[in-house]
Amino acid sequence: MTDQKQVQKLHKSLCKKVQSKGPRIWSLWKSLNQEQRTAYVLAAGRDGPVLQHPVDPSMRAASACVPEWNLRDLTSPGREEHLMELLRYRGLTDLIDQYRCAMYEHLADGLGDHEYVKDAMASRGLRYDVVDRDTQASGYYCFVDSDMYGMYISPTSGMVSGLQMFIGTGNAVPRDVGKLVLTRQMYFFERLNNIVDDLLAGRPQQRTGSAAGDRVLRGRQQTTIGGPAASNNLVLRGRPQETAAAAAAAAPAPVEAPVELDPLLLALDRKSSLDAHLAVLSSNPTLLAYEVESWFSSRPELVADERGRSLRKDVDKQTNGAVLDTLHNAVRGAAAWAYLTTLLERAESKDTDGVHKSILLQEISNVAHHELARAQAALRRHVSKESRWFKRVSNAYDAVGNARITAKGKIEELEHSDPQLYCMLRLCHQDTTAAKAGDWLKKLADLHRARPVEREKLSEAELGALAELSAVLGFIQDLSRKISLPPLSRKKCQLFVSGSQELEKEMNELKRQLDLGEYAVPVSKLSEPGMAEGALNALDEFVVEKAGTKLGFLYQDLIEDCFSYLQKQYDENKTKTGKEWTPLPLPAREPREKLVEQRAERHAARASPVSDYEITPRPKDSGDAVSPAGLEAFKASPTTAKLFESLLGQTDPVSWTAFKDAMAELKFSVVSKDGFVFTFVAPESMGAAAKKPIAVSRPYKDQMAGPAALILAQRLRRSFLQ
Repeated sequence: MTDQKQVQKLHKSLCKKVQSKGPRIWSLWKSLNQEQRTAYVLAAGRDGPVLQHPVDPSMRAASACVPEWNLRDLTSPGREEHLMELLRYRGLTDLIDQYRCAMYEHLADGLGDHEYVKDAMASRGLRYDVVDRDTQASGYYCFVDSDMYGMYISPTSGMVSGLQMFIGTGNAVPRDVGKLVLTRQMYFFERLNNIVDDLLAGRPQQRTGSAAGDRVLRGRQQTTIGGPAASNNLVLRGRPQETAAAAAAAAPAPVEAPVELDPLLLALDRKSSLDAHLAVLSSNPTLLAYEVESWFSSRPELVADERGRSLRKDVDKQTNGAVLDTLHNAVRGAAAWAYLTTLLERAESKDTDGVHKSILLQEISNVAHHELARAQAALRRHVSKESRWFKRVSNAYDAVGNARITAKGKIEELEHSDPQLYCMLRLCHQDTTAAKAGDWLKKLADLHRARPVEREKLSEAELGALAELSAVLGFIQDLSRKISLPPLSRKKCQLFVSGSQELEKEMNELKRQLDLGEYAVPVSKLSEPGMAEGALNALDEFVVEKAGTKLGFLYQDLIEDCFSYLQKQYDENKTKTGKEWTPLPLPAREPREKLVEQRAERHAARASPVSDYEITPRPKDSGDAVSPAGLEAFKASPTTAKLFESLLGQTDPVSWTAFKDAMAELKFSVVSKDGFVFTFVAPESMGAAAKKPIAVSRPYKDQMAGPAALILAQRLRRSFLQ
């Protein structure tokens, strides 16, 4: 069988398996321990040698051509996503797309197979050693479409004259390059097909013969990887290959499987965190003044436009608006995650049928991706502050009335000169998807591990925004592993997203009329006695007067309306078989005047005047009283007990290292995907709180103090000490 036919056949087979069995494959793979995964990887390659790690010096050719296929990344605890990424890329994208571009930035340096091979030939000595080169024609390989993909054209063929255009676009390449591309692709396709077959069969299977990509030239001190044709061999000078037995013996010792995080528990913890943040924000003048100042100083109006101008007029109005924006942002986040947790609870209920679950999952996906976009916007806001890499588009605003800022310049220039800023700018880009954002966060985390000084260059606001982005991404990733989460849809289940955008637009228009000068101008005034409380009470009254109800009730009512809409969606589709359903149109929005009138009537009829998301100071909750008594439930050393007394009583700052050590002493497991957010999971011995997670952002300058420590203390009390 020719290379062309073999690569197409293997790719088609893999696509069929991944598309039909993807969730089951993932579930089976993550259920294995390291020793079991190693056995599957070795069997997939017909017990041939496997790289120990991407730059294994004993297999230089393999490390140059197929570094992604290595025991460390495929089998180590916490790296189970690596195989899934390979399967998604190789089994869910067309051959021509794999040739042109990568799906994940951290795999193959973010290059498609063509560019990767060219780079490896230039920088790593990779080449195809053709036996009897003088008698072998050179020619070209074409990578154009499904019919011509991988087609070899000899130099004597009449087709050569028509190849110039394809040569210019890189779709027709010299034989050596083309053979390497096909060898690389066949190497992955055969092994991924084999590993999927074995997983579905329930055990690694013995296979005879050589695997695609493994062929050693006898009698030479070379490491080689070849295609199916015996006369063609990939060569890179080095040591002889290891045996399969040696590779297996050198594999890392098996360890326990990584901690699995329940997406519902993660969402509940996220909700608890945002609730605590709103409660402290509305009662702690220090935190309120800090966040208002952060919002005020990072407003997009300060970014210079294409002519170098910034909008610094009406500073008082901008300060008033920053107070509203700060509280609105906090309420919006708390409401979104309250909504998400209820959606997840309903989706996981045994009483929820297939159609209803499909509707709920689409809404979950839309809201989660909306939260991701908000986190990216917040990061962009802080990174663009005093940055020459952004510009404000003069007289241009987005759909909700925010000044438009865009990246400028050739940011690729920063990839080597300032890799941290390069990653940050990539994360800020509006077209960066959840998968891409996860890759960029991982790159940034790797940079911080290699060069800790880079993290110290980031501001407190930037680190906070990165942690928020990490939390949302972590939720989406963990949820996607557990269930088949549908992609973002702009046609189905958009009521919460569109409703929250309408509320943002409304608040942006109203804040021009807001006057909190008595309490909040300048911002530092909020720290004075009574000023923060006065500003929040005045803001609360202003929103009721102009919008018809409290800020918190605006979102509380939106959530109620969304659930009514989802129920109507289900009622209209529940008789259908399968999981397919037809979306209903969104309800028509009433004119602003009528909407305010309806809200006022609804507000007057409420049983309680207190919303779930109050922005004014709340009465002291006796359940939150500072007391270390709950620590008696833990068998803690005196040092750890003192640390928690300091944290809960707000007496002294607590170092990040000491906090992690204390949690480890209490037998909490810890999970961190990127070093920005650490999720501590309670041990089995904690009874009702067992496996309960609490996600904590690594603090600025590694010191837990002030309002941030106050928020964490409140969460610890409510989760584990009551």
